[in-house]
Amino acid sequence: MELRTWIRAEWDRIAGFGLVGLGGVLLILGYHGVSTSPFVAQQISYAVSGGMGGLFLLGAGVGLLISADLHDEWRKLDRIEMALRGEAAPDPKRLIELLRHRANGDGPAPMPPEAGPVPDRAHERPRAHVALAGGGAAIGILTWGWWRAAHTADLETAWTGLALAGLALAVALAVVGGHSYRLRRFVVGRTGVILAPAFEAVTITAAPSGSAAAIDPATVFVVPGLRRFHRSGCPALAGAVATPEPTARAEVAPGLEPCKLCGAS
Repeated sequence: MELRTWIRAEWDRIAGFGLVGLGGVLLILGYHGVSTSPFVAQQISYAVSGGMGGLFLLGAGVGLLISADLHDEWRKLDRIEMALRGEAAPDPKRLIELLRHRANGDGPAPMPPEAGPVPDRAHERPRAHVALAGGGAAIGILTWGWWRAAHTADLETAWTGLALAGLALAVALAVVGGHSYRLRRFVVGRTGVILAPAFEAVTITAAPSGSAAAIDPATVFVVPGLRRFHRSGCPALAGAVATPEPTARAEVAPGLEPCKLCGAS
């Protein structure tokens, strides 16, 4: 992959790590300025520029990193959708492995190169207009607060600047959290749309056909060592190292989560 192509594909992750690093540097500089200044008003100015500014950049960087991970999820769904529609023909065992990997939360498991090119569906992803507008407002409030704190010797005015910076930080965190939640909701929704028909057609079962465990909706299956429980027939159970254990839903151990692939609940 060419460097330019890689940068275009990973710009959000690169920018995220850059902002996190810059935010850490600002926090260090802000701490140094506060600890070495004998004037309270000046200390507040350093707290706004270095402290609040550093936290602002850290929040923005983390938001970009979360967004990058969710975009990776979206691209994986592109490949799965192509395979399920017959537009590409990866090894079926590899596809099941990916579905199981995803359902069990075991980390990334990219599709093999033979899955073919992925169509551009960027237009389907949630737009970032609201997030950009909120981020711009937060930057404006933060700048205003810094200006008030940095250009005055009056403590009351300086404290007002610090309060404005705190408001800007709260707005930024709300924007990052809201946009990340919106992206996650869309990814989960698309996962259900793509995999629901495939799940209905799956012939793999976790218990013999006709058994009580296979037909009882109150029974789920737990694989020792994994952190999620599943319904009968879930593709995530295919090829599991340990034998799935039928368990009454009410007796599932605390801490185990329902599988998002089969919709266990």
